[in-house]
Amino acid sequence: MSRRRKDDSPDTSERDVRAALVAMGWVPPASEGDVAATEAQLREEPVELPARLADAAAVLEHPAPEAEATALRLPDAPDIDATLARAAREGGTVTPEIEEIMRRDRAAAEREMDDETRRQ
Repeated sequence: MSRRRKDDSPDTSERDVRAALVAMGWVPPASEGDVAATEAQLREEPVELPARLADAAAVLEHPAPEAEATALRLPDAPDIDATLARAAREGGTVTPEIEEIMRRDRAAAEREMDDETRRQ
């Protein structure tokens, strides 16, 4: 987790990311200055709505169908029973040796997930 400086200002990378998101139009303008800049940009580079969105009343009468929900695909976990066994202990004791094994297994699983995410 990142920590902020005493003055609570975001670090450079956070500012850069926010600036990029704002420039791409993914963050709505928040201040009067942002709104004015966005309006000026739209005057210079107007955006046309698709024809199907031109009539607001028609859009409200016939809303778009909801997107189909998709299931979240979790990675296969052959040792899921062992993982769930910890939850099933209901506060029972876990030896320090078992705790260490569990920490190593978790770290390995997180590294594997990170590696898989980078490959995608």
